[in-house]
Amino acid sequence: MFNDFVINPAVAGSKQYAPIGLSFRRQWAGMKDAPVTQTLSAHTFLGSTMGIGANVYNDVAGPSRRTGMSAAYAYHLKVGDRSKLSFGLAAHMTQYVLNREQLITENPNDAAILNQTSNELIPDFSFGTYWYGDKHFFGVSAFNLIESKNDLYDITTPVSNTLDRAIYVNGGYKFAVGENFAIQ
Repeated sequence: MFNDFVINPAVAGSKQYAPIGLSFRRQWAGMKDAPVTQTLSAHTFLGSTMGIGANVYNDVAGPSRRTGMSAAYAYHLKVGDRSKLSFGLAAHMTQYVLNREQLITENPNDAAILNQTSNELIPDFSFGTYWYGDKHFFGVSAFNLIESKNDLYDITTPVSNTLDRAIYVNGGYKFAVGENFAIQ
């Protein structure tokens, strides 16, 4: 919610400063193999019409891990006295790994698990638009534009784990409440 650059590449360069975001999330703290996520992102403006940014992430949930990086470029157009419209494109490279040693099967030496390797490196792209000003913002972005049809965790089962396109929509408005306080 506080780092809209990670869900929309058009946000790159939209701030008057260069935001650097670092986040760590551990779900179900204290439980073995509970989901954990780390991200590091940064973006900045280049002149008055361009922005660039990068994101590095690691997401682990039980036996599966997703590690990757992305690089974004955005172009900003002035569309009014107080508004700009930005278009952004990002290239992504993500490694998907399934740790077979963490899987628990009914048969301890299940050949379908022991003889399989799951380590996929998937390239992809995302695109976004972002309309923003001093008090408002609205963005729409699409991820997984290539929509890889590789079964990321294929262990000889009919279940399909492909990368389907995802659409994100976000927006907000800043309401002033007094001189030193605002609600967004």
